Amino acid sequence: EKQAERLLQDRAERDSLTRLLNKHAGRRYGEDYLSQYPQGIHCALLIIDLDNFKQVNDRYGHLFGDTVLTNVARVLKKMFRSQDIIARMGGDEFMVLMRGISDEELLKNRCRQLINVFGNTFRRLSQDVPLSCSVGIAIAPVHGRSYYELFQHADQAMYQAKAKGKNTFAFYDGSSVSTYGQHRHMSVIDSDQEPG
Repeated sequence: EKQAERLLQDRAERDSLTRLLNKHAGRRYGEDYLSQYPQGIHCALLIIDLDNFKQVNDRYGHLFGDTVLTNVARVLKKMFRSQDIIARMGGDEFMVLMRGISDEELLKNRCRQLINVFGNTFRRLSQDVPLSCSVGIAIAPVHGRSYYELFQHADQAMYQAKAKGKNTFAFYDGSSVSTYGQHRHMSVIDSDQEPG
């Protein structure tokens, strides 16, 4: 019975395509972790959104898009630690809560690695449509102490990374957002209204 319960819970918490945590489970685990430290804890929340994913789906179809998403999940599981919380938030957006991390240099290096690995993976999958990712980062406790605050701030930073040309990452810093990284594929024109 206990094993059956665990299987049911696992099924309820997992995204059926990528087997990462789903949006609700990711949020719950993030909230539980942060609520243990009301005075604040060092951690970083990353929002990772694929660039030009709609073009990939339109051009190659949803089955190919699903292949891209499962590859993204595989890369995230490989690049982050088992204690980090990794979730698919829906569509082509992912969240990683890195526990016990607040060092900006370490985070910059990890984001550069992530963008490079995604670039190599995507180049193998799609020669025609330039696929990459944009990453927004919020650090606790300086950018917020609750999951909601961190998620909102990381999301704002991710939009800023999109606005700066995509294929880059940005840290939330309050009034303005600081951006790092390289800006390849700037000739691709997308809607300014939504990430893609």
